[in-house]
Amino acid sequence: MQRRNFVKLGGAAAALQCLPSIGFSQQGEVFRIGSLTPITGAGSPYGPGMQQAIRLAVDEVNAAGGAGGRKLELFTEDDQTKPVVVGAGLESRHLPVQ
Repeated sequence: MQRRNFVKLGGAAAALQCLPSIGFSQQGEVFRIGSLTPITGAGSPYGPGMQQAIRLAVDEVNAAGGAGGRKLELFTEDDQTKPVVVGAGLESRHLPVQ
């Protein structure tokens, strides 16, 4: 097998392997979206505005019929402007990391 054909075959196999996870990554009636914003800590002056902007965008998408016909469900958590808290927030009870 020539090197060029081997590379093409490997790329095609990698692309095909990703298809099921892209198409079926979230099944159900809603898309769950998480937001980690700084409500406390050094970034606290910016957090409430960030949360409000995200909430407005989610409400706007839901009012227009959702994303692909499915409503968005937003979960927000305070990251306290600390990297350690952000890591714990990614594994929160709301949004399991896959």
